[in-house]
Amino acid sequence: LFLSAAQEPRSTASLANDEAMLNAYIEGKDLYAVIGSKSFHVPYEECLEFNNGVLNPDGKARRSKAKTILLGITYGMGSKSLASKLECSEKEAKEIIEYFYEGFPGVKKLTEESQKMLKEKGYVTDMWGRRRHIPDAQLPDFTIKSNSTAEEFNPLIGSANRENSVIASRIAYYRSAVKSARSRDDVKAIVSKAKKEHITIVDNRGFINRAMRQCLNARIQGTGSSMTREAMINIDNDEILNKLGFKLTITVHDEVLGICPSDNAEEASKRLSEVMVNAAKTRCVCPFKCDPYVVNDGWYEDENVAALKNKYEKLINSGMSKECAIDNMISKYPFFNPDSIRAVLDGSYEIGRDSLKHGLNFYKLSLND
Repeated sequence: LFLSAAQEPRSTASLANDEAMLNAYIEGKDLYAVIGSKSFHVPYEECLEFNNGVLNPDGKARRSKAKTILLGITYGMGSKSLASKLECSEKEAKEIIEYFYEGFPGVKKLTEESQKMLKEKGYVTDMWGRRRHIPDAQLPDFTIKSNSTAEEFNPLIGSANRENSVIASRIAYYRSAVKSARSRDDVKAIVSKAKKEHITIVDNRGFINRAMRQCLNARIQGTGSSMTREAMINIDNDEILNKLGFKLTITVHDEVLGICPSDNAEEASKRLSEVMVNAAKTRCVCPFKCDPYVVNDGWYEDENVAALKNKYEKLINSGMSKECAIDNMISKYPFFNPDSIRAVLDGSYEIGRDSLKHGLNFYKLSLND
C-alpha cells in the first residue's frame, strides 16, 4: 500500500511513490521475496517459498522474515523489537532496517513526511484526504504543573502574586532540569524531588513516541479503508452486478462479502473483482489484484473438510477405533452439524454439494489450533 497518488487529495501531501516496490507489483513479483532479497542481500529466487514448483525451506524462512520486517517497520517497530521477532541481535536488526530503507527509499521518505505532518498538524491524511487525529504527537516532552493553590490574602500586600512568581520560578527550574537529564534514572530523581515541592511532572515522551509510530500505519490503513469504501460504493452502483442480483452483505477488513443467485455466481465474482481492482484507479498508479472466492452455504468449506480429515487420521493413528474417533470429533466440534461430520469422515461428503452448516468462517481457526 505504498502507493503513488495520481492527484493530491485536497491540499495534503501525496503518499510517497517507491519505484522498487511499485515495480514489484507491475512485474507481478512476490513483494515479500523482493523485500527479503534487498534486506538479506541474496537473489530474489532464494527468497521464494517455492522455486520452480519445489518447496524452498530457506526461501520460505526469508520470505516470512521479510513480512515481519515490512509489517514491523510500518507499525513503527524499532530495532530492539525487530531483533526479538527475527531472533537476531539488535545490531543485525539495525542493519536489516538500514538495508530495507536503502532498497526502498520511498518508504523512508513517506515515514519522514508522515511524522512531519503529524508533528505540525496533529493529524495525518490518507490518499483520499481523510484525517486521522493523533494529538499526543504535539504534547511537550514533559508537562509540569503545581498542585498548590496560591491563597488569596490582602491584595494590597500582593502575597498571592509573590507566591505565583515563586511557583513559576520552580516550574521553570524543573523544566530546565528534565530537559538536561541524561537518563531515565535522572528523570525519576527530578520527578521525586519535584513531588516534595507539590509539583507534578508527567513524562509524555512515551505517548509522543507511540503517536509517531502510529502515523505511517494510520496512513496505510486509512488508505486501505477508503479504498474499500470506494469499492463498496462502486459495487452498489454497478449496473452489471445489479443485473446479476449481487447484493453486498458485510465487509471483513479489506474483503467484501455478498450474495447472488447461484447461477450467476461465476460471472458475478469476475465482475466483482474488476470493480474492486479499479476502485483506486483515479488516484493510484499501482496495479491491484482481487481473488474472488465462491462458496455455497459454508465458508471455507474445502479447508474445514481437509482439517476435519486430518484430525480424524491422527485419532485413528493413535489407536482409536473409527466409531470412537467419529464420536470424539462430533463431541469436540459441537458447532458443526453431526451428520456433516460423519459424512466427511466416512467419505460420502461431496464438496460443492454438501456443506458444513454453522459458522465456518469463525470456527476455521479452532480447527487449525
